[in-house]
Amino acid sequence: MNVRKLCRSNSARGWAPAVILLIVACSPDFEKPALDGVWELNRGWTNHPDDIAGTGLRPDYREYTLPEALATWDQQKPIDDPKLRCESPTVVGVMTNIHAIAIDQSGDDVVMLYSEYFDAVRTVYMDGREHPGAETPHSKLGHSIGWYEGDTLVVETTHISAGHSVAGGGPPHSDSLQVIERYRVINDGRILEQTVVMEDSETFTEPVTLVNHERRAPFNELVPFECMPLGTARGSEVSPEEFYNP
Repeated sequence: MNVRKLCRSNSARGWAPAVILLIVACSPDFEKPALDGVWELNRGWTNHPDDIAGTGLRPDYREYTLPEALATWDQQKPIDDPKLRCESPTVVGVMTNIHAIAIDQSGDDVVMLYSEYFDAVRTVYMDGREHPGAETPHSKLGHSIGWYEGDTLVVETTHISAGHSVAGGGPPHSDSLQVIERYRVINDGRILEQTVVMEDSETFTEPVTLVNHERRAPFNELVPFECMPLGTARGSEVSPEEFYNP
């Protein structure tokens, strides 16, 4: 649900959330939340004053993984990981790792999301459109629409192609994966809270949630991601097990 379209047409997927958003977001005083800029992982163990203990911990994916998906996962070997061939993971994997991300809300009808990891660039449509039909081809980053809920940017992504791992240390997922991301600033604007809910009826028994915290990095820029495939240059000097980084 997009507040700009709500303000123009008074239409939405459900009237209850529409009324709430119309009151808040259609006010002339409404401002986009202060999400813009570069954010880098808050590791939670570096003794930085903004560290949040326990941040970035992964859920126990095995607890939520269906037996069929679990069997496939258990058959995977580190050498099978597409990242060893410099092939990007799917959307959750590129947005929830040790690399910096960036948010750009300057557009009227889109929000741009970036990740340093594999130089990912995502377009989030904020103009009230729906997702395309089921026949539309899937991709690693999928199709994203977004809206604001108060001080939170909500991003819904579908049409994600099946992947080797849903996220770092996670099981393979199907092309039924749907993802809801929520971005908001906390701690006086110094920290970005990133909540990701993953739902895949062919992989999980129920929706699975992970939470990351990123520090604001006003003096940093995203740098190009330079990947060296296993078997070339530096990649040939290590074993797959040493090179592998889930």
